[in-house]
Amino acid sequence: MFAILIRIAHSSSSSVLQRQALLILRNLAFSSTHKARIVSESKYVPTIMSHVVSKTSDTAYIGLTALWALIVDAQKGKVAVRSSNVLPALFDVKTQQRNKENLLCYHAVSNVIQLLTED
Repeated sequence: MFAILIRIAHSSSSSVLQRQALLILRNLAFSSTHKARIVSESKYVPTIMSHVVSKTSDTAYIGLTALWALIVDAQKGKVAVRSSNVLPALFDVKTQQRNKENLLCYHAVSNVIQLLTED
């Protein structure tokens, strides 16, 4: 199921279908039961990051909340995201969102960066 959702979120020709798959993946990341399974999917973080760095603020925000859900109170989630080397891209997104004056995405990316840089 996760692999199918990841594939749809990453490469569906329908933006509506992509968004729905991304929302489902985000919602699953909030569940402690599903976090371990999500962490084991090697394409999860790259797929989420492709949406975080997207042009649309809505999709970026969904991706950021998916990352936040995965790493909050979950050491394995933090390790998985850190090992994907996403911090440079997140700092770029933070700068872009600040320049766009998109406070919702700016604060979301700031929170994700803060969680990833904590010990």
